Parts: sequence; C-alpha cells; structure tokens
Amino acid sequence: MGKQGNIWNRRFWSWMNTPEMRTDWFVEKQLRAYHSGSTASSIGSAVLIAIMASISAQSGFDPLAAAGLLTFAGFAAVRQIRSSAYRRHESQIAKMAERVWIIRHSAISGVAVAVALSSALILPLADMPGIAALVVVAIMLSGSWAIDVIPRAAIGLLMTVAAGSIAAFAMIGTTEALWAAAIVAAFTIFFTAHCMFSFNSFAVRLLRARELLSAASTVQLLLNDYEEHGADWLWETGAQGRIVSPSARFAEVAAHSPAKLEFVRLIDLFDPGHERAILEALLHKGQPFRDVVARLSRDGEEHWWSLSGRPIVDTAGSVTGMRGVATDVSAAKRAEAKVAYMAHYDGLTDLPNRRLFNESLGRALLRRRDGGLAILYLDIDHFKTINDTLGHVIGDEVLKVAAQRIESCLGHQDVVARLGGDEFAVLLASTSAANDAQRIADAIVAAMGAPMFIERQEIIAGVSVGIAQAPDHGDSADALIKNADLALYHAKQTGRGRAALFEIDMHEAMQARRLIEMDLRAALGRDQLELHYQPLVNLESGETTSYEALLRWNHPEQGLIMPASFIPIAEETGHIVQLGEWVIRTALLEVARWPAHLNVSVNLSPVQMRSTNLVPTIVNALAASGVAAQRLELEITETVLMRDTEANLAVLHQLRALGVRIALDDFGTGYSSLNYLRSFPFDKIKIDRCFVDEVDSREDSRAIVRAVTGLAANLGMVTTAEGVEREDQLDELRREGCTEVQGYLLSRPMPVDQIAGRTAPVVAETKPPIAIETARKPGIVRRKAA
Repeated sequence: MGKQGNIWNRRFWSWMNTPEMRTDWFVEKQLRAYHSGSTASSIGSAVLIAIMASISAQSGFDPLAAAGLLTFAGFAAVRQIRSSAYRRHESQIAKMAERVWIIRHSAISGVAVAVALSSALILPLADMPGIAALVVVAIMLSGSWAIDVIPRAAIGLLMTVAAGSIAAFAMIGTTEALWAAAIVAAFTIFFTAHCMFSFNSFAVRLLRARELLSAASTVQLLLNDYEEHGADWLWETGAQGRIVSPSARFAEVAAHSPAKLEFVRLIDLFDPGHERAILEALLHKGQPFRDVVARLSRDGEEHWWSLSGRPIVDTAGSVTGMRGVATDVSAAKRAEAKVAYMAHYDGLTDLPNRRLFNESLGRALLRRRDGGLAILYLDIDHFKTINDTLGHVIGDEVLKVAAQRIESCLGHQDVVARLGGDEFAVLLASTSAANDAQRIADAIVAAMGAPMFIERQEIIAGVSVGIAQAPDHGDSADALIKNADLALYHAKQTGRGRAALFEIDMHEAMQARRLIEMDLRAALGRDQLELHYQPLVNLESGETTSYEALLRWNHPEQGLIMPASFIPIAEETGHIVQLGEWVIRTALLEVARWPAHLNVSVNLSPVQMRSTNLVPTIVNALAASGVAAQRLELEITETVLMRDTEANLAVLHQLRALGVRIALDDFGTGYSSLNYLRSFPFDKIKIDRCFVDEVDSREDSRAIVRAVTGLAANLGMVTTAEGVEREDQLDELRREGCTEVQGYLLSRPMPVDQIAGRTAPVVAETKPPIAIETARKPGIVRRKAA
C-alpha cells in the first residue's frame, strides 16, 4: 500500500510539473480561482480569529497569543487586499510572480496559524485537548479549502499547522492531548489527499475546457475557411423557415446583402416549380433531406442549387429550425442539359435526331389513333459524289441548306429530323389525306431542286422522298418507318428526284429482293453460277478476237436470273467482291482451254475496285491458270474514276504493270470522259449502246461515233461498239472507222461449251465480213459462231 502510495505521489508531483501546469494560461486560471474565493476565506479567517481570541481571553491576557492572533489577522487582511487589487488589475499583474507570492504568503500564514494555535488556543485549552483538536481541524479545513487550487501552498499550510499543533499537544503531554495530536495527524493526511484530488479535478476540468474551446475554435476556423474558399456554403432557418444569420458567402451567391437576406423565407429564393414544391414540403415537415435541387433566377440567368439539411431540435424535442449546406450545381445542370440536347438533336443541323423523331412519332400515334398523320423519308441524291468531289466541308453546308429548305416547306406542328448521313425524316402531324403528304413532298423535291450557292460554287442536290400514311400504311412507328423507307427505295430506283407513295407492291418487291439476297449468299457454294460469253468481232478481218464474260445465275426455283436482277443487290450488300473474284478465276481457267489468239474481258464493279484483294486475286488467278496477262482485259466504267480517283488510278497502274489490258466501258455517258482518257492510257474504248442504237438514223449519233473513233485512233486505242443489232448499224460503224463490234446481230451470250475451238483451235470458226453481212438473222449467226 505504501509503495503504491509513493508511486502515486511521485506521479502526482511529476504531473504537476508538466508543461501545461507551468504555462501562463494555467497560472492565470489558478490565480483567478484563488482570488475569487478570497472574500469567503476572509470571512472564515475572521470567524476563526474571533473564536481563538475568545478562547484565549478566557485564560487571561497572553502577549504571545495576542501577537499570534495579530499576525494571523494581518496575513488574512493582506490576502484580501491583494485579491481585491488582483481582480481590479488582473491584466497588469505578472502571473508567475503573483503565484510565487501566494505560495510564500501561504507558508508564512501557516507558520502564523501554527504559532497562534499553540499560543492562543491549544496551550490555554490544555485541559480540553479534544475541543482544541476540533478547532485545529476546522482551521486546517478552512485554510486548505481556500488555497487548494495551489496544492503546494495548501499542503504546505496543512503540514505547518499540523506540525505546530502536534508539537503543542506533545508539550501538554496528557493522554487526551496525544489522542488529539493523532486526530490532527489523521485529518492532515485526509486533507492532503483531498487537496491533491481536488486540484486534479480542477486541472482536468481546465484542460478539458481548453481542449473543447480549441476544438470549437478549430471548427469555427474550418467553417469560416469552408465558406470563404469552398464551393459550398452553410444556411440556417428559424421555426418559420426564415433565414437566420446568413454568411457573406451565402449572400454573395444569392446576389443579396446579408441584411436583406435576414428573415427572408428560404423557399422564396427559388423559382416556382416542381423542385421548389418538394423543397418546401421537406422544410415544412422538418425532415432531413439530401441533394434536393431547386432552380432560381439571378442576374437574368437560371441557376440551380443543391441543398441538404437537418432539423434543429431543442431539449424538449421540438423542431426550432433547419440547418444545412448548399452548393451551386449550375455548371453540372448546364452540362447535363447539353448532353441531353446532344442525345436528342443533331449537332450539325440542330434538327431532332433519330431518337427524338421516333419518340415524337410514338407520341403522335397515341394522340391520333384514327390516323391523320404521315411520315416522309428523304435521301439527298448523289450526296456521296458531292462529298467525294467537293469535300466534306461543302457536304456539311449542303446538309445545312437542305435542312433549312425542308423546314421551309412544313407547318408549325410538323417535325423534321436528320437521321444520319444524308437521310432526313419528316413527321406530318396535320395531314388529312395522302394527297396532302404528296403535295408537301413535291414541294420539298422542288425546293431541293433549286441550285445551292456554297463558297462560290453552284451545287444542285436533288432529293428522293418516300411517303407512308397512317393508318393505311401502318399503325405503328416501326411499320410506318419501314414502309416509308420502301417508298424511298422505290423513288431512288425509278429515277431519283421524285416522291413516291408507299404501295403494297413495293413490299412484295422488297421481299423478293431479300429472298434474292439470301439465296445469293449460298449461290457460290451450291454451284449455281456460270459464265456466258459474248464475242467481240473485228470489223476488218471478221474474226472473233475475244469474248466478254457475263455472269448468269441458275436459280433452283426461278430459273435463269439475268445480272440486272442481282448485280445491284450484290453491290449493295458487298457480295459483288466475292462474285467478282469467282468470275475472274473461272474466266481465266476457261481461257486456258481456248485458242491462243482468243482473249477474255471481265467487267469490274466500283466496289471491286475499292477492294484490297483485287490485285492479289488477279495475280493468283493468272498464276493458277497459266494464261498470259495480255489475254485478260478488265472493263471499268467512268463511275469507277468518279470516286476515289487517285486510289483507283493507282490500282489501274498496278494492273497495267502486270500486262493486263484495261478498257473504258460505256464511254460518253459520264461527266468528264475526255479528262479520264488523259488521266490513264486505256487500251480500248467501248462506245455506249445509246449512241450505237441511232447511229444509222441520226447524224448527231454518227458524229459522236466518228469523233470517238478518231480520238481513239490518235491515242492508239481500240474502239468497240456495243449493242449492234441491225445491219445498218454495222455498216455505219464500219464507215466511221470502228475497230470492233459486239451485239445480238453477231451473237447472243453463249455457254462456254459452245465456244468454237475450246479444246482445239478451229480456224474456220471466224467468218469474213461478207459472211456477217449476209447473216441477217441472229439465229444464223449464233449457229455459225457455235
């Protein structure tokens, strides 16, 4: 027990010597507590002096006792005077010096009290030591209680008084005096422990209060910094929902002065609407909420605040207001609005996009269940050519002008949207009959047919339109869109630059087209394709010089299908590349079995020209067949050179480097035929059948043929006339200097097994010109060719 006490005692005195105990702040608190009890201590000292004087007087006048009482009274008076002065001039007193004086004063007071007790109380009461002991205990209690905030002074006083009292009782020497001394010693220990625990509580209380004050100051500092530099701000309302003590930050974002905001209802800052109603209900109910967004107008602009709050509850549990934090989310809301706009509108033309158009169409169908609306599907004619030849910048301007012109033909309730690329759609919400939709569609076609002047260039961009009317052509959005698309396809297939109303036959034709597309995918694997060959005859010698390979499809159900029925579908779906590769390989394998003077010509699609496999396919096919490259002639149309001219010319030069011959087909029907002849040295020019058809009846056709043949002769090129079907045509072509002819007059396309000399050369197969002239019937020519 003693060991534990010594340890505790050492810890106590060590703790009292910590830096916190020696700071001016702590000393100031000690002195303030010490002086605050000076009045009560003085009253207690006066009572003790009176008691000791009364006791001392009963035993007669004793100069030593009188001196002790006067000394004790003097020290009590001095303490009272200094305490009063301290309270008046607290800020001007050196705290550590004052503390030292108090300790010294307490020590001297203890000595004085001990002397007073021994001379004025204990010795006169030698025959009543018990009463004397009780008075001593009372004095010790009063003294230690007065200065317990300074434990060393209190303990010093206790020890001094105890020592003097015990010494006095020891001088008396009686048994009762010794018991009185024991009682004083016991209470001395008790009061000492009490002083130590009392001071401990005092110090802990002060330090905790300081920590709380420091924490509160830190929180306040953080809050001030938060409002000054942060994006958020604090708000508080009273029981009536009115703003209380608005901060400078709050006033700044609200564009009002703090005085003007004071006692304004928080809800009145926001614009009427659904968001404000939600916020008002939450504030009225006093419910906690988080991230409630409300709109308000400030400086002519819309702003949005996000607010979170909790109720303020008093000790009785009643809600006395709300307190929370707010942040300006205007930038996020504007970004969100921009994203929503981009999700529903086209960035180039500012028209609704496909998504918004479909939503508008769906709502219109719900409102008008009895029909009375139509949709138009529009596609700008030859827009890819405009993009390829004039550039995408011009193409974008064409789209903008097209959007404006389409809108100019519509009513206020109608909706026009850009679906993507050069495709547009129109929702006619007020049409009562199909002819109304047709009239508007025709107006759009007429408006788009007018020239556009963009960057000093005149551009003519027509439009094709497909029309579908509800409910005749569908009662759902998907059905109307699909049927309008079918009508658009029909308009493009029948000449472009026109509007077509949906008809059921279009759906049937599309179904048939889809069946062909599906069957075409499997045609190669099922060995349903074959080549027919049409001869090209030299007019001077009358000999067949080559054959043009023409693709045929032996459909298991529809029979022989001509290229015009499936080649466009193959080009649209991309199957033309695979078909073209098969034609090249098959034709070269067949030529390998022909006489050496016979060549073969193969048509190339524009889609094939863009394929990276074209040149490798031809190289491999030549190697596999063993045919000389000069016996292969590739026919391209001017359309090939109209698109990606540089890339296509590079491919042609690669083919020319292999030794393959290149022919320009359908010459004279393009936009820049003569320029194409200058850009690439073709081996052959094929005159289009539109000029050959009337060469025997129109002088202008003869003049064109004459010019082409003369041009080709000067450039070292062969000329071939296509579509020769009459003897008069043949005669005129011979007179105009045409090199070769091809057509039904000479022979229709034939299967490969009908080509003469296929396995062995037969010289008699070719006929002189006179024989061709006498063979007027196609059937006779075919038999001779066979």
